[in-house]
Amino acid sequence: TEEFGSDTMKMPLALVRLTEPEVCLMGVHGPPPAPYDPTGLMPYMRHISSAVEEGRLTRDWGPCSEGDGVVLAGDLNTVSFSPAWSLLVERGLQDVAMPWGVWGASWPAGGGWPNLPFFQLDHVLVGKAGVADVALIRISGSDHKALSMVLLPDP
Repeated sequence: TEEFGSDTMKMPLALVRLTEPEVCLMGVHGPPPAPYDPTGLMPYMRHISSAVEEGRLTRDWGPCSEGDGVVLAGDLNTVSFSPAWSLLVERGLQDVAMPWGVWGASWPAGGGWPNLPFFQLDHVLVGKAGVADVALIRISGSDHKALSMVLLPDP
């Protein structure tokens, strides 16, 4: 997509439409709030959340169609229960990794940072879609753990 956020800190969003089931897969990388510029994260999340209601897309967006179920995954650059995360959950998305607690921590995870993750910045938020086997995987050279999941044919 185009980049959105603030004038000084913005990021794009990857959109992929699956047809069996009809799901809009959103690959997210929220603008990092620290240490440089905290202004982009909330406008970025507001832009995304404005297109979701009850776990479904409310309008056509890129390859995705109004009514598609939503699976939003990636580096949100925010933790559970934060204002940015809450904007998405209030739109009918559930964080399937939230019950993991400390075991869901995904950053920092090496890549020049300490190797012990302290924060869950990476999330899988699911609306009217089904996922299974969500896992965090350590990737050499990355400062985050990666997310993997299986999309189910019938939510």
